[in-house]
Amino acid sequence: MAATSDLRASQIADDDLRKIITWKESCHSCPAWKDVPIESKPIKSYWSQWDRLSLSNSVLCQRWESEAEDEVLWQFVIPSNLRNDILHELPTMETAGHVGTNKTLERVNKRFYWPGCTKDVKDWRKSLGMDKTRTTHLQPQADGIVECFNWTIEGMLSKFVAENQLTTLG
Repeated sequence: MAATSDLRASQIADDDLRKIITWKESCHSCPAWKDVPIESKPIKSYWSQWDRLSLSNSVLCQRWESEAEDEVLWQFVIPSNLRNDILHELPTMETAGHVGTNKTLERVNKRFYWPGCTKDVKDWRKSLGMDKTRTTHLQPQADGIVECFNWTIEGMLSKFVAENQLTTLG
């Protein structure tokens, strides 16, 4: 991740974040809703979280609090031009090996925030083929072809057994 001064420059270059930062710097109270409906969807999202947004060393951050209110994190608000960089850094961030979507989101959310982050992470994992269900060495993940083949064999065997049981019993 770039230094905070680079992040600040990227936030200012982002039209939506520049507006939020300008509002945060010029007035500490939340802008009136009458000024918001004409704005973009991300600005509306940031506006709805106004009390959780703050400038730290001139960088826009979001306060995240656990449901139990026992953990508080400050997340960097990531401009749209850096989101793919964050996602591409994930394999190096995930040094513990393969993890699921929830664990990936947890790791991203410990440091970063942007509207639609959950969807972006899920889409990114899916594009890399990482959205598979849990598997074990006894039940490996397949693409459905093996299951279809197994059903065909099972059906054939069931029919064979049923026919042979009738001839041996009768």
